[in-house]
Amino acid sequence: MCNIFVKAASPNDCDTAAKLTFMAYHKYSYDIFGQVGEAGALDYYKKLWLHGRNRFSHHYSYIAQSDDNSQPVALMTCYPAPLISKLTNPTIYQLICIRKFSFFLHLITHLNNFYYFAKGTEIDPAEFYIATLSVLPEYRRQGIGAKMLRYARHLAREQGYKRCVLHVSAENESGIRFYEKNGFTKSPLTEKQTAYFKMVYSV
Repeated sequence: MCNIFVKAASPNDCDTAAKLTFMAYHKYSYDIFGQVGEAGALDYYKKLWLHGRNRFSHHYSYIAQSDDNSQPVALMTCYPAPLISKLTNPTIYQLICIRKFSFFLHLITHLNNFYYFAKGTEIDPAEFYIATLSVLPEYRRQGIGAKMLRYARHLAREQGYKRCVLHVSAENESGIRFYEKNGFTKSPLTEKQTAYFKMVYSV
């Protein structure tokens, strides 16, 4: 395997970052954006990535890159839990600016789709939240995802947080096994969003 290093993301990573974000969220993308298709969802992610200061911004993202490739091979977006609520309204506002009335109509007719997105279900303010972790298929099973998680734990400790947390679909058995292998423990959610588990790592 080539040497892989993790670094802060930049606007130049836009295209691959959008692809990796779509891979991480997939169906959930349509819950948020509406039935815009893959091309439409990618366009949303690109614009949000470049705009900054939102839940999908390069400002809160890190990439893994190989020494023989200038493009990212993995993406992680993470930040202190208090930022979830602070970034939600700016994210929705930017989406309305991008797609205008059509997104506003989707928002008011699908409010239930925004429950998990807006609330950050059962995330404590004292936790460090990993919102996105995605690795290109051809680079999987090479320890890159684990390296990204270690980097997130380093960021958490550096900023004074004692727990890293994330959400994973209850149907994603391989993902659950991966996080458990890397020291996370599974905690069932007690609120309405029972399709997900909260995974916790004490740093």
